[in-house]
Amino acid sequence: SSIALQGLRAICLPEWVRLRVDEGEPCHRLFLSRVNGQGWRERATKALRQQLRRRERQIVRTFQARFGCVTDERELPMVLAQLFALHRLRWGRLGQTGVFLSGRVRRFHAEFARLALRRGWLRLHWLTLDGIPAAVYYAFHCDGYAGFYTCGFHPTFSRYSVGKVLLAKVIDDAQREGAVVFDFLRGDESYKAEFGTTVTHNRHLFVWQADKVRSRTAARLHRLATCFALWLKKRAHR
Repeated sequence: SSIALQGLRAICLPEWVRLRVDEGEPCHRLFLSRVNGQGWRERATKALRQQLRRRERQIVRTFQARFGCVTDERELPMVLAQLFALHRLRWGRLGQTGVFLSGRVRRFHAEFARLALRRGWLRLHWLTLDGIPAAVYYAFHCDGYAGFYTCGFHPTFSRYSVGKVLLAKVIDDAQREGAVVFDFLRGDESYKAEFGTTVTHNRHLFVWQADKVRSRTAARLHRLATCFALWLKKRAHR
């Protein structure tokens, strides 16, 4: 159903152009419409439902908890800075850098988030416990489609499952705003299935010139590199 692929197939391509589509990473999606009278929380696993109820009670009982979502452009830089810091702190504990290590990448997201907020797409949710940033979710909502790009949460509060607690609220808000689907994007992390998701796959589209040795070679090497990256991700998720 890719628009890019439909467009390529609709035009008359030269005979020396070759196309190939390979299956890519698993993508978890949560459909938010009620099924047999059940919302997404009722369709989630029993273990997750119990965990969310227990952790939500613990958080309210133990801390002064505040949930929020950025609506004012003036608060955007502060919450984005918290996202960058929590994301790096979380992945640093795993010996990885995360996606915001580069200053250039952070500047890009700061600009894009500002534009997305103006257009009504941005959903930058946050949770503080006793005034300390505990979790931030970088999410979007546009034309009935909702999903999150990435998140960060403080390892100090990991025993309270602050990531899942805030994610559940992000999904609740998306449903209340009329979203039809909530997309967890690519990746087969086990926690996603707990929410009652449906798994699809993205696709990798390769286009090359069959009459050019360099183009054929580049396409072959690119496919091999992509397959190797997918294999590494599968190994990491086991």
